[in-house]
Amino acid sequence: MMGFLRSKIFLVTTLSSLMFPLIAMGDQLHVAVAANFKATLQKLAPLFEAQTGHQLLISSGSTGKLYAQITHGAPFQVFLSADQQRPIRLAESTLALSATRFTYATGQLALYVPDGSDRPIGPDYLTTNNPQRVALSNPKVAPYGRAAKETLHTIQLWESYQGKMAFGENVGQTLAFVASGSVEAGFVALSQLMRLQVDANRYWIIPQTHYAPLHQDAILLTQGEKSPAAWEWMAFLRSPLARTTIQQMGYTLP
Repeated sequence: MMGFLRSKIFLVTTLSSLMFPLIAMGDQLHVAVAANFKATLQKLAPLFEAQTGHQLLISSGSTGKLYAQITHGAPFQVFLSADQQRPIRLAESTLALSATRFTYATGQLALYVPDGSDRPIGPDYLTTNNPQRVALSNPKVAPYGRAAKETLHTIQLWESYQGKMAFGENVGQTLAFVASGSVEAGFVALSQLMRLQVDANRYWIIPQTHYAPLHQDAILLTQGEKSPAAWEWMAFLRSPLARTTIQQMGYTLP
C-alpha cells in the first residue's frame, strides 16, 4: 500500500511539472523605467508575464537618478530611459550592451491646467492667464523637464517665469504638484494625462518643434546579459502588441 502511495505522489508531481513549466521556469526581471513610462510599463507587464511566465520587478524614477544608480551598481537588468544619451553612456562604459539599444517610444510634452474655464488650453495660456506657479521636472535630471525648459525658451517666456517655477524630481512628482493644487499648471507627459483620461480641453499638446525630440531608448544592462527573461523582454517591447499599447498611451513610434 505504501509503495502504491509513493508511486501515485511521484506521478502527480511529474504531471504537475509537465503541465506548468512556465511557472517552474519563470524568472524575475528587474527593470529600471523613467517615471513618464511607468504607467505604460504597468500595462505591458501582465501581457509579457502571461506570454512568458516571467515576472517584472519595476523601479521608477527620473532618468538621471536611475542612471546614477546603475553606475553605482544597482541590480537592474534592463533600462528604459526617457532619453538616448544615458543608454549611450552606459554602453560606452561597458555597463550595457550597445547592440541592444533601440528607441521604444517618442514622448510628447503637454501643458496641463486642471482648473479654469471650458475654453481649451492653448499656446496663449501662459501669456494671457499669467499663472503664479508653474511646475516642470528638473531639467538637469529629467528629459521632460529639459523639454519644458526648451519650450519656455522657444515661446520666449523662460525669463518671465523665473521665480514662478516649481521643480519636480521627475514627471510623476510634477504631475502630483499640479493635482494637489499647489501650482496652477504644469508641464507633464501626455501619456500621464491619457492614463488618467483627462479632458482634452484641460491640456495643450506642445508642438514637437518647440523642443528636441523626446526619443526614449531601451538597453539591456550587463547585469541582464545572462538572463533569458531580459532578452525576451527586449524582443517583446518590439512586438506589435507592445507597440500598439505604447501608441495608445500617448507616445509616437519610431
